[in-house]
Amino acid sequence: MASGNFVCKQFEISQQHSAMKVGTDSLILGSWALVEPLSGAIADSQYNVLDIGCGTGLLTLMLAQKFQSSNQVKFTAVEMDQGACIDAELNFSQCNWAANIQLVKSPIQDLPMDTKYQRIICNPPYFGAGQTIQQGRALARLQTNLDWTILAAQISQRLALDGIAELVFPFADLAQVKAIFAENNLTCIAELHIFPKSSDDVAKRVCIRVKLAASCGSNLQKPDIEKLVIYDEQSKYTEQYRALCRAYYLNF
Repeated sequence: MASGNFVCKQFEISQQHSAMKVGTDSLILGSWALVEPLSGAIADSQYNVLDIGCGTGLLTLMLAQKFQSSNQVKFTAVEMDQGACIDAELNFSQCNWAANIQLVKSPIQDLPMDTKYQRIICNPPYFGAGQTIQQGRALARLQTNLDWTILAAQISQRLALDGIAELVFPFADLAQVKAIFAENNLTCIAELHIFPKSSDDVAKRVCIRVKLAASCGSNLQKPDIEKLVIYDEQSKYTEQYRALCRAYYLNF
């Protein structure tokens, strides 16, 4: 691949055509995502993973690396932006797990409902339509095409009973997102509160892990909450951040 791409330990990301480049949010989410499904070892039946709004394909490839020991894991990466699809198609074709990845070039609403997914991952558009951002990033970041209500419904309808979904978004939206997800039968079971600096009093981003409420039964407990600090007082990566992302970053 051409120079200037984002290079990880086991794959490389071309991002020449995508409006949204590789960012810290996705790297943290993909690193934090569970290595194994909550139900235990992967069974003989196919294990389905869905990446909603895959962009360059980074999250799909991060999960493919986690699950590379099993050919039973099949990935569906959905993306509607034409430029991002060009990058994702190249990135998938040149990775070690190309045979297990399908790129679907369409909005998530157009994906057939005939498959249930044990894992769903998403770095969703989280800027409201009233905010001003660069025009080339609008499709990837405005909620006009995929707001929280639509996304919650899509996840709820597509998630397998024992499956989990993992997302990253601004911490300020946490209460609203959890409320919308609860209305769609989705219960938050884990949170990662992300602080850019050790001196910050309030988290900037949050990763959440959700399950269908029906799979939690009557044992609905408060979510497990972790804290992640990216930079220390010397503006260097913390050891906690290095440990989390070490499987992917070349220099960690």
